[in-house]
Amino acid sequence: MFAWFSQRAAYGLLLAFIAVVGASSDAKAQVGSGTLVGTVKDAATQKAVSDVVITVTSPALQGEEIAVTGANGDFRVSGLPPGEYSIRMDKESYRPYSRAGVRVRADVTLRVDTQLLPEGLKTDIVVI
Repeated sequence: MFAWFSQRAAYGLLLAFIAVVGASSDAKAQVGSGTLVGTVKDAATQKAVSDVVITVTSPALQGEEIAVTGANGDFRVSGLPPGEYSIRMDKESYRPYSRAGVRVRADVTLRVDTQLLPEGLKTDIVVI
């Protein structure tokens, strides 16, 4: 009887372990999360900019989410809890770009396309 009890207990522990590991491995793609996608282009040439570091922060997150644009300038940050976010985009030889107040909603993909200004490019601000 003791051998049967320990075998049954071991089986129960194994099932519990599998359930916990399975649930935690898919936590990033949880139901009710949102996604940010976008394309980053050079403001002067309109060409895609690769290797831009995208940093997404929010009080809804513990820490930050980081993505990097691909060769075509595209990025994707998924598994974001609903809330208000700030996005920062950085790449050497370009001016940093920041945008606050980006509202992420559950089960919605939000597109955030951006143009980065090269360091040497000047912009004029005209106040009327």
